Amino acid sequence: MNKSNRDSIQVFDCQILAHYQFEGNQYILTIDSPEIAKATKPGQFVHLTVSDALAMRRPISIMSVDVENGTFDLLYKVVGEGTRQLADRKVGEVLSVIGPIGNSFKMTDKKLPLLIGRRCRYATNDFYCARY
Repeated sequence: MNKSNRDSIQVFDCQILAHYQFEGNQYILTIDSPEIAKATKPGQFVHLTVSDALAMRRPISIMSVDVENGTFDLLYKVVGEGTRQLADRKVGEVLSVIGPIGNSFKMTDKKLPLLIGRRCRYATNDFYCARY
C-alpha cells in the first residue's frame, strides 16, 4: 500500500532568479524557493503557472537543486503554447509553483545505471544495452 501524499504538497509564490536560453528552444529556469529546494528528491517535478492567460499548470521535472542557496533549476523545451509563454517570463517575475511532486528514486554511487536483465557495453563512445 502506498503512503499518502496528503498535506505534503504546497503552493508557493517563487521568484525567477535566472532564465537562460540555449540552442533548440531549450531553457534553464532558476527559481527561488528554500522550501521546495529542501524537500526535493531525485526524480520529482513541480507544477507551475506559466501565465495568467493559461489556467492549466505545466508539469516540469526538477533538473537540479541548490539547498544552500534555496534554489532549484528547471530544464524545458518550448513545444507548445504553455512553454512558449513560460519562455517569455523574465527575471524578477513571480511564478505560482506546486511541489515537489512525484515518486523519487534513490541515487547510487555506481557510475553505470542499474539495468536488470540487460547486458551493457561500450561501442565507439556510445553506451548501449542489449537484452540477454
